[in-house]
Amino acid sequence: STLTVRGLNVLHRLRTKQRTYAWPGKTESQIAESFESRLPDPDNNGKKLKILTAPLPTEVPLDYIAQNNQYDIDFLFELARRAGYVLFIQEKEEKGGKVIKERGLYFGPSTGSHPALRTDVLELKWGTSLIDFKPTLTTANQIKSVTVNGWNVATKKKFVGRASIEDEKVNKDLHLLLEKCDAREEQVVDLAVCNQKDADKRARAILQGRAKDLVKANGTCVGLPELRAGQRVVISNLGARFNGEYFVTDTTHTLDDKGYFTKFNARREEKKAGDKK
Repeated sequence: STLTVRGLNVLHRLRTKQRTYAWPGKTESQIAESFESRLPDPDNNGKKLKILTAPLPTEVPLDYIAQNNQYDIDFLFELARRAGYVLFIQEKEEKGGKVIKERGLYFGPSTGSHPALRTDVLELKWGTSLIDFKPTLTTANQIKSVTVNGWNVATKKKFVGRASIEDEKVNKDLHLLLEKCDAREEQVVDLAVCNQKDADKRARAILQGRAKDLVKANGTCVGLPELRAGQRVVISNLGARFNGEYFVTDTTHTLDDKGYFTKFNARREEKKAGDKK
C-alpha cells in the first residue's frame, strides 16, 4: 500500500481574495512588512506570522506602486522579483535551547550575508552524500547588459538605468562563457520606474536574475530533513565548472521501502564578499 500526503503552508492564506491597494512613498521591504497583519499562523497559536525583511542599501522609496486586483501572494512574488529578492517560509531555528532564527516569511536577497537567511550551509559531495546530480548550463538567451528607460512626468526628463556583467559579476568561473557566447543587450521600456536610483536597481535585478539561471541543477541526496527551500548547499567533487554554492529553490522528501531520500532543485549562486561561511 502507498500513502501520499500533501499539504500547504501558511502562504495559501494569501491567495483567498484579490485586492486593489496602493503604497505611495514606500520601499519594497516596507510594503512587504505591511502584509504581516494578513497572515495568522496556525503553527504559532494563531499569532501573526512575522515578515523577515533584509533590505539592501540600494532600496529607495518608490513614488507609487499598486496591487491591481491581485492575490496577495502573486503581488508579493512580483514585488520580490522587482527588487531581485526571494520569498520563502523561514522555520524557527534553535541552538542549545536558544532561538537563533524566528519563524516567519523571508523577503530579501538570497546571498548568505543577510542575517534572516538560514545559517547552516550543507555540503553535498558526489560519491558520498550526493546520489545523483543533473546540472544544466544555459548560455542561450543570456544578456551582458540591461538598460531600463524611464520618464519623469513632472520634470519631462528621461532617465536611464544600466547594469552590465562587468559590474554585476555572478559565477566568476563561468564569466568567460558569458563573454564568448552571443550575449544580448536588453532594452527595457515597459517597466514603471520612479527615478534614477529605481531604474538602476531594476536593471541590476533583471541582470542578476538572468545570470542566476545560467547554472541550474536537480539532484538527490540521502534524506536530510533540514534541506528545504531557502537553504544554501555546497556541491563538491564535480569539477570546477559545477562545484560551488547553490541556493535551493524547492525540495521533495520521500520515505519508502528503499529508504529516505531528498530531491532538490537549485541554482548556482556565487558567494559575495562578506557572506557567511
